[in-house]
Amino acid sequence: MYKFNEVAQYILESDYLLENENPEQMFMRVSKKIASVEKTEELIQYWTNRFYDTIVEGYWMPATPFLMNAGVNNMLSSCFVVGGLNDDLHSIFYTNERSAIITKMGGGIGLNISKLREKDAKIVSTKGKSTGPISFMKVFNTTLDVVMQARRRGAGIIVMDIYHSDIESFITVKSDHNEIKNFNISVLVDDNFMQAVKDNKNVELKSPLGYVTKVINAKDLFDKIVTNARYHSEPGIIFRSAVNKDNPCLKVLGEIDSVNACGEIPLYENEACNLSAHNLQRYIDKKGKFDRFLDNSIDINNLPDDTIKKAVLLTRKLGIGVMGLNPMLTKKGLSYDSKEGRIFAKSVMKRITDTAQKYSCQLIEEGRELPEAWYGSTFEEQGIRIRNLSVTSGQPTGATQLLLDEECASSGVETYFAIVFRRLMREKEYIMVNSLFRDIGNSEGWLNDNIIKEILNNSGSCQGIKGVPEKWQKLFKTSLEVSWEDHIKMQAELQSVTTNALSKTINMSQNSTVEDVYNAFMMAWELGCKGTTVYVQNSRENQVLSAELPTEENTYALVKSALDVAPAVRLKIKTGCGSMWLTLVYDDDNNLCEIFSQSGSTGGCRGMTEGLSRSVSLLLRANVNPLEIIEQLQSVSCDVSKEARKKDKTIGKSCADSIATQMIKFINGELKPNTRSFINLTPITKISESQEPQKRDGKLQCPDCGEYTLTKYDGCVQCTKCTYQRCN
Repeated sequence: MYKFNEVAQYILESDYLLENENPEQMFMRVSKKIASVEKTEELIQYWTNRFYDTIVEGYWMPATPFLMNAGVNNMLSSCFVVGGLNDDLHSIFYTNERSAIITKMGGGIGLNISKLREKDAKIVSTKGKSTGPISFMKVFNTTLDVVMQARRRGAGIIVMDIYHSDIESFITVKSDHNEIKNFNISVLVDDNFMQAVKDNKNVELKSPLGYVTKVINAKDLFDKIVTNARYHSEPGIIFRSAVNKDNPCLKVLGEIDSVNACGEIPLYENEACNLSAHNLQRYIDKKGKFDRFLDNSIDINNLPDDTIKKAVLLTRKLGIGVMGLNPMLTKKGLSYDSKEGRIFAKSVMKRITDTAQKYSCQLIEEGRELPEAWYGSTFEEQGIRIRNLSVTSGQPTGATQLLLDEECASSGVETYFAIVFRRLMREKEYIMVNSLFRDIGNSEGWLNDNIIKEILNNSGSCQGIKGVPEKWQKLFKTSLEVSWEDHIKMQAELQSVTTNALSKTINMSQNSTVEDVYNAFMMAWELGCKGTTVYVQNSRENQVLSAELPTEENTYALVKSALDVAPAVRLKIKTGCGSMWLTLVYDDDNNLCEIFSQSGSTGGCRGMTEGLSRSVSLLLRANVNPLEIIEQLQSVSCDVSKEARKKDKTIGKSCADSIATQMIKFINGELKPNTRSFINLTPITKISESQEPQKRDGKLQCPDCGEYTLTKYDGCVQCTKCTYQRCN
């Protein structure tokens, strides 16, 4: 039995162990329950011991629901797609109820909301208008909030078809990072759409009620996905055609159009799946052990309702995954981003899939029944009598991997996040060292506290650190040191030999461009991935893992000079203090570089907004991520705005929040410069002597706001406090 480190012990005590239970008793509880479906006491005892030995020797680990629930409530599935979500209130709120129950029992949920009619669509029965899918996304999110307050785990994904009328609103819904926090979002696209993007053709957006609501250029729509993914790391993309290309049940059950919360298991409506993962580090030069653990678990699984139970028994899908792929490659002397590393990783995953399918066929030979959906499937056509119609996947393995003391920060099939890093768990922070790096450094005698500190201060990277041998620097590259191209190539190689899908993040540096994200999505589609998600560093707050950024004393950010001539968008917005004119200045690459704000005559915080605008402009010119600036502005509120919002909800929580809202709209491409020609221009009124502004102490008085703040320039006068301007 391996020893548990402090983090693993904390996880066990917080989440898994029953009262007065130790880890050995927990693993025995799980093993006994899963073996209990065997036909004789002798077989029950044999499989209990085999399951237990495999787990405690560190070769393999079942997913979290097993450790929490086996022998307790016996709800053992990690992954669900909640079906039956149709375009009526009864269906919507029944789906909401089922989602809450699944979350309460420890499962993650997937929802496809493509059947819900678009916003403002007519409702015949009430003669009203629909509030649209986005409004119900917020309902689902609030429900999970309530359920998760009892410290229950919760995860979800919401999917919408690319051709839905409200797809543009769906794409941008999470540009406000305070919205829909309990769900990731992904867009379901097919090959026809992706080809239309390449060919720069139009596509039709349709209401679920059947009529066309808009014709839009496919590339423009795709660019909106790309832009939001760059700045907010959402939405992801699910490639519908790839998901169904190798679907053995396509002729029997139709197309799959949704996935589980992390995306590694494409599922039909109401399907669920049970997960486990083999620890590849322990299999170096050793043979793996396959058994019937997951298939057994299906028969004792206490699922939330009979509809789900029936759907699960149709296909009996398994989610056999892996953990420690990158450490395994390191032990074999192969780098994650090398061609040789990809070839070896693919060969390992292929062997796991082949062996799992062979064992599944063996279960039929032993007398277990074929699943109902086998009849009419491609397996029947090929004469392959198999118990489980899909067997392998690539799921994240964060918490369960920690229990094996494999603290390499390389969950599932991912590369190393960092070599030394901070881990935030339950509001407590730990400094962690990659366990394989630590063991190698200690055994070779070159690792010490100073090197650990240097790596932490080098964004968790060992590259360029004196004392770390070059050989190990090459093999211990972190996620941001592996190019996004190599991330996708690894995903594609593994996907080609995995029967379900993979949860794999394409990590990108904060200097990545919108074009990089565009190319990444196109490459993933062309290489046959079933889905893809990008994460641009620092695009979202509250990272569970983080590495300190390198700092130098007395070193400041380089501030670019203000542009002499630059395009801009000027707009009038409402604030709690009255009207505000806001100007957003951008460069040739459409990056915000400055803002100017000017409160109207009723404004009460002119000096503060001017100072705020100058500060924001300085930060933008210093190349600070606009999203970080926006998050700070959004956190500001004031009493004046609170009162104003009681009458008008479009007003922000403060002037700063109002500015942030417009910055988000600009980043999302919702604000465009006005290029219309105005014909009937009102002639500029010349200022007569009788209209000459009054003076006081040599200063001119503004006729609008009454302040002595008029400034003369180029034959014009302009008030520095309000929007008044007149020219000769």
